[in-house]
Amino acid sequence: MLRLDVCKDRQKLINFFQEEGAYEHKRIEESKLECDIYEGRIKERVKSRLLSKYDKETVDEMEIVSFINMAKRVAKQEASIYKEAPVRRFQGAKDDSNINNWYSLTGVKSKFLKSNRFFKLQNQNVIYVVPKDGRPEIKVLKKHQVHVYMNEGEKVYLLPNYSMTANYMKEEEFKRNTRFTVWSKDYNFIMDGNGELVSNGEEEVDIKNPISPKLPFIDVVYDFEDSYWSGEDSGLAEFTISVNCVFSDILYIMKMQGFAIGAITGADEVLSAIQTQKVGAGRWLKLPTVPSSTGEGDTQADVKFISPSPDLEASLSILESLIYAFLTSRGVDPKSFSLSGDGQSFSSGWERLLSLIEKFEASMEDLDLYRGVEMQYLEIVKAYCIAYSGNNEVLSEEFQVSEASSITATIEYARPEMIETTSERNERINEEVKLGSKSKIQGFMEMRRIEDREEAIEELYKIKDDNEEWDSIFKQEAPKTNQIESEIEEEEEE
Repeated sequence: MLRLDVCKDRQKLINFFQEEGAYEHKRIEESKLECDIYEGRIKERVKSRLLSKYDKETVDEMEIVSFINMAKRVAKQEASIYKEAPVRRFQGAKDDSNINNWYSLTGVKSKFLKSNRFFKLQNQNVIYVVPKDGRPEIKVLKKHQVHVYMNEGEKVYLLPNYSMTANYMKEEEFKRNTRFTVWSKDYNFIMDGNGELVSNGEEEVDIKNPISPKLPFIDVVYDFEDSYWSGEDSGLAEFTISVNCVFSDILYIMKMQGFAIGAITGADEVLSAIQTQKVGAGRWLKLPTVPSSTGEGDTQADVKFISPSPDLEASLSILESLIYAFLTSRGVDPKSFSLSGDGQSFSSGWERLLSLIEKFEASMEDLDLYRGVEMQYLEIVKAYCIAYSGNNEVLSEEFQVSEASSITATIEYARPEMIETTSERNERINEEVKLGSKSKIQGFMEMRRIEDREEAIEELYKIKDDNEEWDSIFKQEAPKTNQIESEIEEEEEE
């Protein structure tokens, strides 16, 4: 068991991650790759993959496709839990407004939505809650932004900060300027790369965890197995790279083999007499005729164009296989997608894939996971409110909650439903009105997303008045041509 109040053990903690260098480096690089893909930095990743298959000269000639960001599209679509804010009901809270401030003024909805999206991308992330300048701050940490040491059930979190370092620094200077924020159930402090405490100008550094035994972290992961980090890969980043690489290959094949190649055949004495010439529309090609060495007539060259036969079908088949595997992994029936068929099948097939993505939704596992996240967040809120009760420097008055320990909560998420396009929704509503299961006013309210019946009726009257005014304008008789001409003449005379 490490004693983090002792510098020697703090050094051991740093050394542990250095000794795990190969594993940690791989984990960090994989996480950075996934985040690069999600955030649109795709081109260099696709280029790197192409360079692993072709030489540099070939890749330099290729049109690198890097704009198809399937990872972001799918992650955002599947992370539907916080697209609508859940309903939270608190029991035992004397200061309802203040406990609600921990949700409304800290951006819980947007932060948890971000966490949900990166969870779909990486299968894991960490939510960090810490007061700053009198206000709680919520940070979503990606997998490469935090180190976690686990020993005998105890977790120690290290948040590295290299903002004060530079590549030109020597090792000792680099360590002195490195910062680690450390949290365990007993301790909280900042240290440098040598394990020395950073005082920030204070004479005596308080290294106790103010909310002990709680930790201000929420592990967003289904379950821990042999290690803290989930070894499961969502596959979104890899799929995105693969799709862009296949499209790059297809464009390169079309570019290199899409044009017929001119060729001149003939005897050596004819070919040696031909000078290099430019050919094209509006140009004459001069070919010499050379007397035959045998004396049996003249010898001349033959010009023809050879058309390559690129196997685009094979490339499309690879792409189709990738998409089939991808759809299967996300729980969508691959039979609903096809790139084969008539001449319009490729574009319509691709559009079909994009429309299928709109059907992805949150699973019940995700709902259970984030229901647990909500409960853990509330426990952290209660711990901070108890620890800093009356301390307005750390927690301002609007975040002070009295008798926080007695607060409980229930949460109700908006039920994940099949996503409808506007036309699909309107078609469904019209069908329900025809069947009599819904009145026309109810259908109008749903189409316009109006909750108040009186407001809907008022809006219908406005539409009716506008339509009558429109009709009255166009029912007026248009002036005749000769009438217009006479009016123009009168104006000119005046």
